Amino acid sequence: MKNIEEIAIGEINRKEGASNNPDFLEKIQAEWNKLKPKIKNFSDVYPAKEIAADSEEIEKLKEKFAARGETAIVGESVIMEGIYEAEWIAEGIEVLPTSEYDDIKNGIDFVLRLDEKDKPLYLGVDVTTSTDYEVINAKRENILNFLRRGELGRLKYFEDQASDIKGRIELPKIAVVLSSEAALKMQDLMLKIKEHKELSLTEETELEKVRESVEKEVTDQLQKIIDNIDLLAKQSKFKKEKYKDFQDRYQEILNRIKKEALS
Repeated sequence: MKNIEEIAIGEINRKEGASNNPDFLEKIQAEWNKLKPKIKNFSDVYPAKEIAADSEEIEKLKEKFAARGETAIVGESVIMEGIYEAEWIAEGIEVLPTSEYDDIKNGIDFVLRLDEKDKPLYLGVDVTTSTDYEVINAKRENILNFLRRGELGRLKYFEDQASDIKGRIELPKIAVVLSSEAALKMQDLMLKIKEHKELSLTEETELEKVRESVEKEVTDQLQKIIDNIDLLAKQSKFKKEKYKDFQDRYQEILNRIKKEALS
């Protein structure tokens, strides 16, 4: 079984993972890349030696494993764009890309901020464009194992400026699959939406198929997290009341997503 770092490195080709569509690269992918937190900007949170050590570790991991999967980063950008601009899941959901460190070390490509209240709700998303069932199953099994141990996903270099949160956070995590073929098709459609161009009936059908697939993966896995929160309460050092509130708030979000899907 591959570990989380091998899976992450194996999917992300930092040199060749860019879109082969120059307009998509410039107008969508590059814009999301700009929003990724840079760990050098966390000197107010961590000591300089710790940041330097983390930077060195990531560079070594990138050199150690052969990069492959040229559509991996395209797939991430497509899904982020679809959720944010095209509201694939629900209205008002914010998308926060993660740092390269957390992408590789913690297996989270971006974060969804699901609640705009004083205490925002976060959901980590790990995207794969792989058709390798070992990769897909390893990701999902890893997520379930976290719950079974009473743990959540972790981010070290996270920043949400709107909520004034910077540094470490714990959050539920899901895995979303988008095939390489679908990722390449969707990059062109996302670009047309970005440029406010009209889609053909065939394009609208293809887009809706992917939207429904992403929405189903998010809602199904979010429901699984809600159903298993009792494992967190039993094994965690935190009080059960905390997780009851946690459960109720995520259920409210899930209900809203399902309601909007029916409207």
